[in-house]
Amino acid sequence: METGRRGRSGQRGDSDRPGPRGRLPRLGPRWAESVPDESAGFPLTSLIILHQLEDKMKAHGCFMEFLLQVGLLDRLGQVTVRSSPMATRLLLCEHAEKLQAAMVLKNLHSKHAELVNRAISAALERGSAAVPPSLTAADVFFREVSQISSVFDCLLDEEDRSLKENPVDSVQWAEVILTVNNIIKDMLQAAGHYRETKAFMYRASENSAAEPEYIPWTASGGVGGARSVISRQHEIILRSVYPNADSELRSALCEQLVALLDIHLGGYVAQLTSLTPLQQERYNSLEMEYSQRRSELLAPLLELGQYQWVAALAEKYCDFDILVQMCEQTDNQSRLQHYMSKFADQNFADFLFRWYMEKGREGSCSLSRRRSTSSSPASCSLTSTSAGCTTSTCTTTAAPTARCTARRTQRLGTS
Repeated sequence: METGRRGRSGQRGDSDRPGPRGRLPRLGPRWAESVPDESAGFPLTSLIILHQLEDKMKAHGCFMEFLLQVGLLDRLGQVTVRSSPMATRLLLCEHAEKLQAAMVLKNLHSKHAELVNRAISAALERGSAAVPPSLTAADVFFREVSQISSVFDCLLDEEDRSLKENPVDSVQWAEVILTVNNIIKDMLQAAGHYRETKAFMYRASENSAAEPEYIPWTASGGVGGARSVISRQHEIILRSVYPNADSELRSALCEQLVALLDIHLGGYVAQLTSLTPLQQERYNSLEMEYSQRRSELLAPLLELGQYQWVAALAEKYCDFDILVQMCEQTDNQSRLQHYMSKFADQNFADFLFRWYMEKGREGSCSLSRRRSTSSSPASCSLTSTSAGCTTSTCTTTAAPTARCTARRTQRLGTS
């Protein structure tokens, strides 16, 4: 163990004397006092933090390999995370996802030092975390990667401050929201990419017991949660920034916003697909919330005429109402016909028939019925406006739960 530094007299300095009961006080990293301050233009501390995060990722990989080799992963149970139960194997995956997000943030730190430093300092202040004199705020913040998402809300606060302080025609006004969008998007996408590509490491065995609903940290609500942050950013972009932006900035903003909304809606899909047939009541409730939020997020883009981006999300997440509205606004019957073929297994033609009936468009309704090759008299009496197999459609079958479960993945647009 490294001994304390001694003065000329050979005695320990005050800072090196043992604390109460003979314990040494908690010291910062040994390199902290010898490495120049990063703010002075020296990137060495950033490099060290990044290497530490990479080492944590390697350690996590070794731990997972051990759990898999000795068969312990299947014996892990549940833990409470964000006041809800979660399978321990999924929490382990979450730890790795947050390490990936932390590495992305650290890589962007030097490029956007002032913005990220402000957000990190604010996050530490909110968490009442003290920064010792020998350490930087980044040293303390990246030490606890499990709290990495706390930076999101602080980034939006910094963005809001900058938007108010700078004139709308300034470079700073446009840059701050583009930068914040990219930071949040890149962090969440890195986490999602890890979850998808490494799913085999955390997969439950076939004989494992039923697990609780899975709410990814990238879909968590509440103050500072990723879902809440994306909803807040959606409102800031469309209400405060988009109306004052030129065409080039609008195009960039829409592309970023759609990427964020993809993450937002994908979180709902992960929740829904984690529910079992025995959780049908919860499934129906969550699906209703999902359908409502999906419409609320996409409708403003449709009103702005961003048809390309609206189509991309509405097709992926099967928002049939938005797709029909878009085709009607653009008078694009060929696209409507395309959707009737593409979503034939999900009763798009029946949905279109009901949509026209509700709008009092009997002529168009008859046309849609003639074009459909999958319509049935029974479906004409349905009044549900939700795409796919909802409660109303399921109750007409002998085995509603089995039918719903079989069609969930396809209906939610996970392809």
